[in-house]
Amino acid sequence: MKVAIVGVGNVGLPLIAVASRYHKMTGIDINKKWIEKLRKNEKVTEPKVNDLMAKYHFTKTTDFSLVSDCDLIIILVGSQKEEYSDIIVKKAIKSVSPYLKSKRQVLNVISTLEPGTMDKKIMPYLKKLGVLDKIKGVCYNPVFVALGSAVKYFNDPGYVLIGESNREAGSVVDSFWRSIVPKKTRFYHSDFPNIEVFKFALNLVLINKISLLNTLTEYCEAYDADIDFISTALKSDPRIAGPKMFKGGLGFGGTCFPVDARSFKKSQIKAKIDPVFTEAIMSTNDHQIERTVDLIKGIKGKKVTILGITYKPNVHLVTESQALGITKKLVKTKSVMIYDPRGMKEARKELGKTVKYARNLRQALKYGDIILIAVQWPIFSMIGRTDLRKNQTIIDPWRLLKGRLDCKYIPFGKK
Repeated sequence: MKVAIVGVGNVGLPLIAVASRYHKMTGIDINKKWIEKLRKNEKVTEPKVNDLMAKYHFTKTTDFSLVSDCDLIIILVGSQKEEYSDIIVKKAIKSVSPYLKSKRQVLNVISTLEPGTMDKKIMPYLKKLGVLDKIKGVCYNPVFVALGSAVKYFNDPGYVLIGESNREAGSVVDSFWRSIVPKKTRFYHSDFPNIEVFKFALNLVLINKISLLNTLTEYCEAYDADIDFISTALKSDPRIAGPKMFKGGLGFGGTCFPVDARSFKKSQIKAKIDPVFTEAIMSTNDHQIERTVDLIKGIKGKKVTILGITYKPNVHLVTESQALGITKKLVKTKSVMIYDPRGMKEARKELGKTVKYARNLRQALKYGDIILIAVQWPIFSMIGRTDLRKNQTIIDPWRLLKGRLDCKYIPFGKK
């Protein structure tokens, strides 16, 4: 199959790298510098993408006219900032619209959209552009990828959701995915509203689980219980969780979950539904920052080291990171040094000269009177007794170093 992906960014690049093993792929992006970087095979941050690009090749271009020769045109541009928006999606559609002229072509939107957008905005826009009658059909096919493990997800997503304007269009998207994913993968075909709402529903369930575990973490501290024992036991109940259950610690951040929560609240208000449940989740998440800052302020010591600044391990982004939120509050009263294996460049954009930047983990550990392990980077779990002074205080929300240190040790989820 000849496939074009419009938007070769954090999600589009891993997808095209995986799919190029099975299809003739064309990657289109308006960012000329980025396309040139890909053409030169310069390193990218997402794990395993470079290996795939070295082995399987795809066209890297800024030329939208190349979609005219493609059977499937995937729109995978960014759609979120503070909230989700269809503006950039529409711009991408407008750019490819002059080249959508064949009944063999299917337009597939993967960029996340708010419920109601496909039927009320995208389809009328396509009709206005004169595209709908010229192509086979339109699909909405959101993915549930986590940055840092995007290649793993695209190789085995577990299930695929396809919202379709007609069965023929859906079958093309179906064929594309079935060539990539394992036979065990479940496929769900439906209309646009069902798929749009499911995307929000899934992420709301996930952030609810994170918030619940963090509430229980603080609850365990109050009653001298152990959150790791509690969460391990909860995993045994099939009504509640499974082996991938979250750990109690700090809250969620990143490019999706905070935007999902705000957008879900907005759509609830629009539908005249009381958003009290969503507001409670958002408030619980913000509370993790506040309680961590209050804890640090209550400990003697002027110097604080923050280990980890990204919103989760194995990514370089600091978007709405709880570690970043904690740091911004601490710099008002403490001297702060940060260290992150991959997020230092992005951190500088956000923090500027308000903090010190460690060259390596050793320097970071030496600096702080108080050390906060804010992100579960694997390298931090290797910290040992000889790396620290006995007069230092370690705050470990994730309990990576539980029972291994001589200095004052404060885990979350245990009194």
